[in-house]
Amino acid sequence: MRQSDAVGSTHQSTPVSNESSQTTTVEPSVAFQWAKVATTALLVPALGLTAHLFTVALEERNLAKDYVELAVSILRSPETNPSDAQAEINEWAVNLLDLHSPVEIPEKLKQRFVSGTTRLPELSAIGAADPYTPTQHPSHCTIHLRHGNPSAGDVVCRLGFAFGYDTNLRITRWVSYRLVNWFSASAERARFRTDHLFPQHHQVVAAYRASGFDRGHLVPLSDVSWHSDAAQEAQFHTNLAPQHPQLNRGAWLSLEQAVRGWSQEKLVLYVIAGPVFDTDNPRQLNDVLPVPDAFFKIIFDPSAQSALAFMLPNGPPQTAVSLSTLRVSVDDIETRTGLDLLSDLPQDQQSALESEIHDMW
Repeated sequence: MRQSDAVGSTHQSTPVSNESSQTTTVEPSVAFQWAKVATTALLVPALGLTAHLFTVALEERNLAKDYVELAVSILRSPETNPSDAQAEINEWAVNLLDLHSPVEIPEKLKQRFVSGTTRLPELSAIGAADPYTPTQHPSHCTIHLRHGNPSAGDVVCRLGFAFGYDTNLRITRWVSYRLVNWFSASAERARFRTDHLFPQHHQVVAAYRASGFDRGHLVPLSDVSWHSDAAQEAQFHTNLAPQHPQLNRGAWLSLEQAVRGWSQEKLVLYVIAGPVFDTDNPRQLNDVLPVPDAFFKIIFDPSAQSALAFMLPNGPPQTAVSLSTLRVSVDDIETRTGLDLLSDLPQDQQSALESEIHDMW
């Protein structure tokens, strides 16, 4: 009798003929035992294969993270005019990142990575790094201060931006950050709170209450909402300044929206913003916080080596204004603030870039 006959007959007796023409009956219980043996023989290897595939999947996931980290290390600081060999390495790293990164990279941006004209965002910004603890993060200074440190106040580098904080005035004098158009905004708005690096200024957050001024963001929340930690840091008092409601909800908001629109076209922009004080003894908000006379914002496009600069008075507009009428030169902003902006650019480039009022993009 063949074993396959016995296995296939689990629910009825099977007559089998031998050379003597005698009939033998196989009991169902025996056939069932044969089935169990066969099933077990198949199941054990199947479970083993499943465990193996699961292990391979975990190894591939870890390997993918290693690949991403390798690609990032290559592309984080590309040369401006790479050699043919370096360009090939950049292209290999871009392909590696394209295969294993959790985000899709636009084709145009890949080309800029290969050519070395654009730096890759920090690994934490593309979702492959360990959870970020809100604190000073010196490595991000190289990103957000790529084109210079304005050098006023205590410099703090965070996940989404860098800033210079004036401990005497209890206000941030400037913020600087890189805006990349392929970051998606997803983080929820957090409550306003005191920056834990300056706990002695805990009264600043409460100073806005019943003051008639808005808590104006220097770095817009929407520009850093690609990461929950960066969004929370945008709600610290060190990213806020007293803004007249008609400015905060009017021209300042329009400028923020315009910058995000330009970033969709330019891929990567660098933004510098801050308050302007025309006197050494500015008006105080509830005897706690100085009220700026104006606010400035500079948007630098490194690929086109062009910049737009704006100065917005901190008060109600006298007439309806368009953003184009608020343009100034970078030199104008430096004169009113005492800051040294875009200071790491070559001197001849700074002179050409900062002395003119440039056309709107």
